[in-house]
Amino acid sequence: MDNKEIKNLIDEIKVIRDMVLKDKEVVDKFILSRGIRYLSLVFGGIVLIMFWGIYELVRLGYDTSVFSRYFIVGVLVLISIVAGVVKFLSWRSIDPSFSLTSFVSKVLGVGYIKVFFVLVGIMVFLSLYLVMVGLYGYLLVVIGVGVGILYLLYGVMFHNFELEFLSYYIILTSLLSLFFVSKDSYDVYLWVGIVFGVGFILFFLITTIRVMRER
Repeated sequence: MDNKEIKNLIDEIKVIRDMVLKDKEVVDKFILSRGIRYLSLVFGGIVLIMFWGIYELVRLGYDTSVFSRYFIVGVLVLISIVAGVVKFLSWRSIDPSFSLTSFVSKVLGVGYIKVFFVLVGIMVFLSLYLVMVGLYGYLLVVIGVGVGILYLLYGVMFHNFELEFLSYYIILTSLLSLFFVSKDSYDVYLWVGIVFGVGFILFFLITTIRVMRER
């Protein structure tokens, strides 16, 4: 390899580095945007209050099986719709030329999408197995670890401390729940609140602290 080829290689590496840094800046703006931060706070608060409430009702002897099932599904569907709108508006405020293609390429990435579908497939398969054998209490571990890994991959990819922190918290608390949740224990409701509710509230706090420091 002569000097010219080496120079061309160095130039190509610089171009790739600049592209990664630019993508990181865009992703940071998206994650630190007011919409995403407050979406995390609202989601975390709703999950914490809802599942802690169900836990207390069950602990006091109330039958919440039917109520909790439909209520949880309804709330999660509503949150998903609102989250989609907030993410769209947040990304649009950063990039006025927003398109679905740019959202996938910048915010998610093609490689991430592939890993996402593989992990979701594994989570669905294991969840169905746990439901079939009646081990409902362990669904949290499968879902929590899977979601945590997805956030970790994204955080590492763009060197984002806040996402990495959230991923470590979700993974560790999901694994910790194994010591407190049995196959049919209602304690799982409390731990869902701890894993996802507290997790997203903490995410809101550390992202808000970063925004305040950078002003």
